[in-house]
Amino acid sequence: MLENGNITDYNICNKNIELLNSIGISVSVDDFGSDYASIRRLINLRNINFIKLDKKLIDDIKDCPSLLPSMKILFEFINSFNFKILAEGVENKEIFEMLRSVGIEYFQGFYFSKPQLLDS
Repeated sequence: MLENGNITDYNICNKNIELLNSIGISVSVDDFGSDYASIRRLINLRNINFIKLDKKLIDDIKDCPSLLPSMKILFEFINSFNFKILAEGVENKEIFEMLRSVGIEYFQGFYFSKPQLLDS
């Protein structure tokens, strides 16, 4: 689910997310922080498993490490909803260590692996 997706009925959306979770499918809000971080959306969505931080947000932290303390507050706020945070676009050990130092536990990016084809 994209952060900027147009949800008109949160009750229906939450029921669908609950149904997906019940059959073992995790649901993520993707590209969080790429346009606007909607606090209202976080409040209204239930049973989301992950908030995926957009690579642009990760690049901002990489380019300006002094942002990290402020971002830590944002990450703690997201965690207060019991959402797991996944950082996209982790390309090197330096950014991995930076993000891990503020409590992020899930990562995706070239530092770990280039995209792989699934065996059929």
